[in-house]
Formats: sequence, C-alpha cells, structure tokens
Amino acid sequence: MSTGSSLPTARPENQIPSPPRAFWILLAGNGLIETGVQFFFPILPLFLRARGGGSLLVGAVIASGVLAKILLYYPAGSLSDRFGRRPVVLFAMGAYALLSLCYLLPLPLFAYLGLRFLHAGVAALYYPTAVAMVADLTPAAGRGTAYGRLRATEMTGILLGPVLGGAAAGLRLDAVFLGSALICALATALLLGLPRLPHLVAAGIAPPANPWVLLRRLLPLVALGAPIYYAFGTYEAVWPLYLTGRGATTFLVGLSYATYALPVLLLNAFLGRIVDRLGHFRAAAAALMTHGGLNIAYPFLASVWVLIGIGVVEGTLTSVGLPALTAEVSRRAPEGRQGRTQGLYEAALTAANGLGAVAGGGLYTIGPVAAFWGTAAVCAVGLVVGTWVRQRPATIRP
Repeated sequence: MSTGSSLPTARPENQIPSPPRAFWILLAGNGLIETGVQFFFPILPLFLRARGGGSLLVGAVIASGVLAKILLYYPAGSLSDRFGRRPVVLFAMGAYALLSLCYLLPLPLFAYLGLRFLHAGVAALYYPTAVAMVADLTPAAGRGTAYGRLRATEMTGILLGPVLGGAAAGLRLDAVFLGSALICALATALLLGLPRLPHLVAAGIAPPANPWVLLRRLLPLVALGAPIYYAFGTYEAVWPLYLTGRGATTFLVGLSYATYALPVLLLNAFLGRIVDRLGHFRAAAAALMTHGGLNIAYPFLASVWVLIGIGVVEGTLTSVGLPALTAEVSRRAPEGRQGRTQGLYEAALTAANGLGAVAGGGLYTIGPVAAFWGTAAVCAVGLVVGTWVRQRPATIRP
C-alpha cells in the first residue's frame, strides 16, 4: 500500500464541513425512525402472543434484540469510521424497513428469535453512526444543545409512534409492521439528502482502536450513564405494575410515559444551552442525583396523579443528563474513532438497561421499596465511582 500524500488523512474536527441543512435532515430522519420503531415495538408482545407464543418466548425475543445491540454497537461504529456515516445510515434504515416486513411471513415461532436479532442488529448499525455524525456536524462547544435536539426527536417518536401504532393494531394486529416499514422507508428517503462527508480515517492508515483502552477513557461517563439506563430498565419492568397497583388505568399509565417525555421535547434547546455553559459532567451528575432521590420517594407516594406529576419534574430535571454525557463522550473520542467510541458507550448503557429490567423486576417481587431503593443505590454508587475516577486522570488515559 502506498503511503504517499495522495491518501486521505484524519482531519481536525474544526475543518470538517458543517452544513446546517445536513444536521436538520438528520434530526428529521431520526424522528421518523423512532416513530417507526415505536409504531410496532409496544405491540410486538401482543403479536407474538396472537401467533401462539407464551411469555417465555416473548421475553426471549425481546432479549435477543438487546443482545444484538450489545454485541454490534461497537462494530457498527467501527464501520462508520472506516466507510463513512452516510452509507452505513442508509443501509441500516433500508434493511430495517425490509426486515419489518418479514414479521408478516408465516414463520415458526422460534424463528422470531433470529428475526428480532437481525432487526435489532441493523438498528445497532444506525444509532452510533447517527450520534457520531452529529459530532461531525457540530462544534464541540455546542454539542450539549445538538444532542439535546437529537434526543428531542426520539421523544417525538415515543409520543407519536405508540399512538399511531395502537390505532393501526386496533384494525389489524400485523398492520403495525407494514406501518413501521413505510415510515422507516420514508426516513431512508429523507436521509438520502445527507451530504457525503469526508472520511476521517483512510482504510489501512489508523490501527483499530482497542475497545478496552476506549472503555478506560470513557469509564467516568459510563459510571454516570449506566445507572440512568439501569433506572430506565427498572421503570420498563415495574412502572406499569406499580401505577396499576395504585389504582391507575392503562390510559394513565400511558399518560405517565407521555408526560415524562414532553419536557424533553419542549425544553431540550433551552436546557442544552445551559448544559453547554454549566459543563457536561456536572449536568449529568445532577440528573443522576435526581433519579436517585426520586426513586427513594416513589414507594411512599400513593396518589397516581402525584406520581404522574413527579414524573414531569423528573423528565424536566433529567432531560439534560444523557445529551450531556453523549456530548462529553464525543469530546473524549480519539481522532477518527468517533463512531466506535459512541458504539462502545451505547453498548455499555444497553447492558445496564437490560440488567435494570431483570434486577428491578426481580426486586419488585419483594416489594416496591426493594425495586426503587435498589435503583437509588445504583445511582449513588455510579455517582461516587464516576466522580472518583474522573479525579484520577491517570486511570482513564490510554
């Protein structure tokens, strides 16, 4: 291989073209993608049950998707570093739309384990690539705001997707997969408008990043982000049970999720600017403390409306946490390795999310105090570990 000057080399971040139009195209596409995912995902357990699957199969199918993301986030980010963001994003979403249609085939029950693994696997190609592309398109000083806007588009999908998908499922249960495929195909068509950004690393020039070295560099951020995702896993497992146990209807359960997401959607730009001024690590630490403190209080609140109202407060106070962490991850990524760094970080958080669902659900069999206080303890440990490791820079430098 020639090593002459004709080969592309890594370029400083401030020299990468940053067309504003590309950033907004990515945000619009991300909102459509999340809508397409949420169009079918809440209905998937009902679909599997209608096909004859029991609760064990439903859990295994969901778990296969989580496993795919844990295994593939880092390789997906590496692919985007090597071949560029645009081709990976377009392939991932095109394949995701096509695989959504495969649920309509007359498959044997256990085939859904493999199908869900593939489906979540191509989704794993998309997310770290999109996050890395935001870093390519925005200056480091403004990434708290940029990632806040990206998260707001996810909240838009979470608000719209289940409502639209639920309406479609009321007409025909398997229609949710057709609707998801159409929405994701539309997102793919929109993302065709993304520019071809210059490669940050030429194939064969930079050696592959050691994931353990990257993990050491990200350790204080993982220590803060993993407990937040652990809390999300606990909520996914026990929150509907807890609210209905307090007398809530299914409508109020859905309302509680919507009211949590709404502040993230409405306040992201304003709070993102505050985060960029305050500091990403401090903003994330404050969000983690909020999660921990409210989990101490939740078991002692009997009023459904109070629980929903506090959920609004939690959504407002914690909406800056994850964008702040993602922004800081982007700043710690080695040059030319933004994709794999984001992929590794997302893999760690996804593993924490799965652990929270399993552990939180298990602790809930003892009682709400055990489940929520267990989450508060995880948040406290993460805060202590993250702060301690951050103050010991020698332990996180490669």
